[in-house]
Amino acid sequence: MTSLPSNGDYVQALQHPHACFRDQDLKTGTVQTTSLGMPKAISGNFASVFSITSSSGKRYAVKCFTRDVPGQNERYEAIHTALASLARPWQVGFEFVAEGVMVDGRWYPILRMEWVEDSRTLIPWLESNLGHPDRILDVAGQFARCIEDLQGNGIAHGDLQHGNLLIDSKSKLRVIDYDGMFVPSIKHLGSNELGLANYQHPGRTSSDFGPYLDRFSAWLIYGSLLSLAAHPGLWWTFRQEGDEKLLFGKEDFIPPLDTIERLGLLGSPHAEVAGLLAEMLTASNSPSSVPEFDPGRISLPTLVEHQPQRSSVSEWWRQSSANSGGINAGDAAAPVTRLGASWLRSHEAPLPPVEVVGPSKAAKALSLALTAVAMLGAVAVGAVSNLFVAGLVLLTWATVVTAGAWTLWRRSDAVVGQADARQRVRLANRELTSQRKRVEKARRDRDDLDTDERRAIQELESQRAKLSKQSKAEFERESKALSKRATTLQTALNRLDTTKAAEVQQQLKLLREQHIHAYMAARRIEPGMIHGIGETMVIRLSVYGIRSAADIAAVNGNQFMISGSNNWITIHGIGPSKASGIKYWHQRQRIAAEGDAPQALPPQKLKALDAKFADQRKQNQAALDALGPQLRQIQATVDAKYAALDREITAKVEAVRLDYRSKRAGADATVAAAVTQLQALEDALLDAQREFDRYRHVSFSAFVRG
Repeated sequence: MTSLPSNGDYVQALQHPHACFRDQDLKTGTVQTTSLGMPKAISGNFASVFSITSSSGKRYAVKCFTRDVPGQNERYEAIHTALASLARPWQVGFEFVAEGVMVDGRWYPILRMEWVEDSRTLIPWLESNLGHPDRILDVAGQFARCIEDLQGNGIAHGDLQHGNLLIDSKSKLRVIDYDGMFVPSIKHLGSNELGLANYQHPGRTSSDFGPYLDRFSAWLIYGSLLSLAAHPGLWWTFRQEGDEKLLFGKEDFIPPLDTIERLGLLGSPHAEVAGLLAEMLTASNSPSSVPEFDPGRISLPTLVEHQPQRSSVSEWWRQSSANSGGINAGDAAAPVTRLGASWLRSHEAPLPPVEVVGPSKAAKALSLALTAVAMLGAVAVGAVSNLFVAGLVLLTWATVVTAGAWTLWRRSDAVVGQADARQRVRLANRELTSQRKRVEKARRDRDDLDTDERRAIQELESQRAKLSKQSKAEFERESKALSKRATTLQTALNRLDTTKAAEVQQQLKLLREQHIHAYMAARRIEPGMIHGIGETMVIRLSVYGIRSAADIAAVNGNQFMISGSNNWITIHGIGPSKASGIKYWHQRQRIAAEGDAPQALPPQKLKALDAKFADQRKQNQAALDALGPQLRQIQATVDAKYAALDREITAKVEAVRLDYRSKRAGADATVAAAVTQLQALEDALLDAQREFDRYRHVSFSAFVRG
């Protein structure tokens, strides 16, 4: 097995991209660095990834391998070849370079990948576009075409999930992370990953490696996007904040598939999505038996541009939940309509009317007889007295008879029963109104639980969001002195080459000056050597210390400045003409001396300087390297502290969810009980109303006729 460089080795090499890369874009690029100025590495299980921006501004992710995986080079070369021949809009640049980076004099492979700028992964993109179903549908269409490209070429991505789907600033879908791809030429290598479980068929194992790998995840993602385009509010119904899924996760893929079945209650396209998922999870034991992706099997939704409301979706979900317990979802949605079987009962045939029983035959006969007697009496009175008195007698009698009949009618079973039925209707209406208020309160309380849970989790997530900044600040505080020392050492290390070059120049300058002085000192002034300067003049010059070219610093007119002095002197007998001759001779000697002086340091001096600065470099690097473990220890301590805080927050979030899950179950039970009672009261009202309807024809005239 080949030994590969460590993360630290790559960090060291990438300090000099011009020397470690062969690719021109990377050679001239700028490596993203840490606060200490070192290349910033994102370390994984078997590779480290660096961000490099080329001189043209294009950004790359460069993956350098730290662990040798059997068949790794063959796998990446095959994937690279397959993708290069495909060339589709959803792809990102992906190039396997066998001799990509040089570390300690040896070439090692790299992956050079395009960095998709101004992009977001699928989940945050969806969260900001739920109010634009047309955009979601457009991305779903792009995703479908991507799957058709892969499927049509007999290859598979192997890990289709939200984190590997990017949407750029132009709403274009880009698919990343090709490490686990299947291409036919590497079938013998087998799978090197299983993908994110929330997007994979539960039957997938490490032995699954073929063109069918993406089928289940493709159906799941495409169906979820269509459902969200049709009903964006499902986002809050089917998932919690922070979930690594779209609408469904691995827990939903296990029978009895209640969550998936409830989606089907919403109609098209949700019914087709739920049906397909249920079919794949019940009839397919492995990914290979999942049907090929065919977007035509799911109807496209009719879009309405809107902002989704959480409350309406939660209402639908509770109604669906209630429906599973025997309550009709459609009826439960609006308490002013009838629930469940009550709607059917409202269409039942009416009950037979109550029979109105009038006075008995004997009573009627007696009444007629008495009426006849009263009329005869009235006639007699009229004959004896006057007609007014007779009429008054007759009217009094009629009033008495009518009052008697009215009293009998009011005491009849029909009237008493009608009054009782009316009272029962009023009482049932009052009880129903009160129960409707109780149902609404129970539902509001249930809604409040969602709001309270969301607020509690948001508060915890807000604390979590601050951890990164707090961790960084604490590390900077704890490592301030070490970081300052590291910066000083790194600066000194970076300046060594400049310092060395300056010292070389300084030593060369000194060597040349020494050589020039020796050369000039050897050029003595002899009689006749200079025009007009004979033996007498040579003696006079020597009196003033001028015996060679080295003794003359400068000549100005007939004045001389002797080397080592700042004073000008005049020598008797040497006028401007002779002085000019001496000056000319001196200049020629100077030019000759400079031309004869060495142009470079001798090899032994250069070697000594190299050794000196190599030793300094070694000392500085050793001191800098010694700081690394200390900084890493501080970082590890800080990371451990904040990782524990992060886990503590995670535990609190889970505790909140468990607590509210229990509260929601209780609240749902309360709502269901209240709705059941409401239905019972509606039935009671219907019974009372139907009973009251039996008395609609009851009247005094009917009683008299009866």
